[in-house]
Amino acid sequence: MRIPWRFSQAIHAMAERAPILERLRGSLSDGLMRGSLIGGTAFLLLGGILGALNRGLGGAIVGGLSGSIPGLALGAAASHIVASRPFPLQKGHGVTLRIQTESEDARYLPGDTVTGQLLVSADRPTRLQGGSVYLACRSFQAYDKTEGNGSGEPQFAHSSKEHMVERADVVPSAVIRRGGTLTFPFSFELPLRSLPTHHGYVYSSIWSLHAVVEIPGGTEARARQEILVESIPPSVRGTDGEHQSIAPTQVCHMVLSLPRVLVGEGEHVDAQVRITPIETLPLTEVRAVLLRVENVSAGDDHTVYVADWDAASGMFHGQRQPGGRGTTYVWLESEVVLSGPVQLAAAESVIHRFSLEVPNQWRPTVSDTDGRVVWKVGVIASRRDLSDLRVFHEVIVHTASTQPHPVLSRSLRG
Repeated sequence: MRIPWRFSQAIHAMAERAPILERLRGSLSDGLMRGSLIGGTAFLLLGGILGALNRGLGGAIVGGLSGSIPGLALGAAASHIVASRPFPLQKGHGVTLRIQTESEDARYLPGDTVTGQLLVSADRPTRLQGGSVYLACRSFQAYDKTEGNGSGEPQFAHSSKEHMVERADVVPSAVIRRGGTLTFPFSFELPLRSLPTHHGYVYSSIWSLHAVVEIPGGTEARARQEILVESIPPSVRGTDGEHQSIAPTQVCHMVLSLPRVLVGEGEHVDAQVRITPIETLPLTEVRAVLLRVENVSAGDDHTVYVADWDAASGMFHGQRQPGGRGTTYVWLESEVVLSGPVQLAAAESVIHRFSLEVPNQWRPTVSDTDGRVVWKVGVIASRRDLSDLRVFHEVIVHTASTQPHPVLSRSLRG
């Protein structure tokens, strides 16, 4: 199955929108009335002059009345077009906004205080009518739908959920001089149980700062900046010491061992697998894999196993199978071949040690009511013309920095 790569595009397009910051519409009716009056008056005069030249006083009256009717309609239409243009202020009034956080990398832990300032600049004297800065967290879900007979490329749908919105009215009524810049500080506190930033394809959670400043005439200037909220690793209880998964079958025992299951992005998952055949066991290949499993509750209960993808063409190959709950996508993040063709004798144990790197992509382990992302390390032993032998163990991936942090310590103690 060849599927268009539209998950991340849909998510980021939705992330650009903030329903709590909808444009004010009060100026639209005023603009329509002003446009109608201007257009009607102009065409009234023009029609009256032309009518007077042709028919005298009577022609002036008839021409003026006839001209005012299309003038009203044309003026209203022109006002509607102008008022409906997105963000007209930034070009027409020369006002620009910039959000500046005190944290250079805009990276925070739950419980941190997000502080910064809103910079408002103008290339002409402009009166501000007030403005606000918002801190918002939204999650996004994307899933595919196929035709009833399963033919053709699937169509993608998406939904979103607003988890938190906080508002700070930081911009009062003020005047900016030509070429001037006004600075307005803001501050927000992140909840201790904040949903972490996750840049997935099927499930994503985005934290962002939005700014809206109002200008006379009902226009607005806007700015948006994403911030990164780290995922706090769980308490060390239960994650120390060796962890094992055992997969017994009729032909062999596979034991996967990991010295630790808590790993940060950019680090390596170290593990070993012991394969003990019960009878002679011919294998064509043994490989270790690192999988990321994204699941959302929406969809028609199916799983897609993604084999490979091409970022340049925006396409990936995947195998779609029924089963599971909602929509599940399994991504191969890393793999290494441990052995080529080999034949193992009965009771002849073989041990393979390996290390797989977790990519830095802001995709930690996360669980929410609308989406869940888990990571698994596994070993797959392939046999010719027979089903694969597999063993897997879940690992917990986090994005918290390794530097000491008071909020992190406080959260772990709580």
